[in-house]
Amino acid sequence: MYAGKMISGEEFIASSEKRKRLDSFGAMCVDMESASIAQNCYVNHIPFVVIRSISDHADEESVESFETHVESGSLNALCLVEKLLVSLHKQPLI
Repeated sequence: MYAGKMISGEEFIASSEKRKRLDSFGAMCVDMESASIAQNCYVNHIPFVVIRSISDHADEESVESFETHVESGSLNALCLVEKLLVSLHKQPLI
């Protein structure tokens, strides 16, 4: 498990050249959904966390990598969410 910066955009990154251009942002990964959800949560003062399973390396093999790893990535994310919920349940409510 890692914690760090993510960047979000409107395009599936499947090119080493595009990935190299994004490296300057220092992000650990790129996704296509989280920024819009985060913005809405920020505006409405709603706590927000992103949990991502990395499925590919944002290169020419990304489409095939995604198909290969989508199930295991989903199960890893499920495990993390279950542990997070159990941990939050044990904490007293404010």
